[in-house]
Amino acid sequence: NNFQRLGIRTHAYVQGMNLVYDDNRERDYYCRDHRGRLIPYHRGRKLCCPNNPWFREKLLRRVERACGEDVDGVHVARIRCTKAMLSRTITSAS
Repeated sequence: NNFQRLGIRTHAYVQGMNLVYDDNRERDYYCRDHRGRLIPYHRGRKLCCPNNPWFREKLLRRVERACGEDVDGVHVARIRCTKAMLSRTITSAS
């Protein structure tokens, strides 16, 4: 590809701790405030709960798909991974 030919490294971008609510109602991935309301993120997106096992699996699947692309790395927006989570991702993607 042109980037590699020019020596430019590329990274896949994975949206982090939020989802488009209307497209992701199959499970309750979301954070809620003290009144039980969903927490808005931006234009139809809602903030997801990092402790929610369903959301963690969904995010992991997105990262795994990104690792399968012809890129030099993967950027997950607005998230910090623990060493254990990163290790699992690398192991799962191998």
